[in-house]
Amino acid sequence: MNVRKPLLSALLAASLMSATAGDSLAAVSPSHQGHAGTGAAIAELTLNDGQKWPSDAALSEGMTEIRATLRASMGQIHGGNFSAAEYAALADRVESQVDGLVRNCRLPPEADAQLHLVIADILDGAEMMREGNGHVEGAIKLMRTLHTYGNHFDHPGWYTVAH
Repeated sequence: MNVRKPLLSALLAASLMSATAGDSLAAVSPSHQGHAGTGAAIAELTLNDGQKWPSDAALSEGMTEIRATLRASMGQIHGGNFSAAEYAALADRVESQVDGLVRNCRLPPEADAQLHLVIADILDGAEMMREGNGHVEGAIKLMRTLHTYGNHFDHPGWYTVAH
């Protein structure tokens, strides 16, 4: 199941609602699709006046599941034993977890706008894992995005995926 288009629509709608509070539409703009692999969205991520952004249970659970999904596949990915079908299935699982996270997460508007940057790069990484030449690069992007997430969001017990 490809949740990318409906999810981007939902993120855009959420951003439009919060735009009246001054949030940036760039955080969820479909234009990020053209920057797959560049980290363009995540490069805009900032701290909250030097502090990490708050998280909630849905965000923490969703990101923990995404990390666990990637971590479970790392040995095969590093060994070069991950097929195109397995990358596509991994991308599907990640997108499904993002869908649940977005559906249930209730962050303050400013934190939510920052989360949209993280989600944009997670979805770009998932899409890259489906591409013929971008499987490994997509997994690397996802791993780097998870690392950046941990540097910007207050997620108790967070650790990054070792590679």
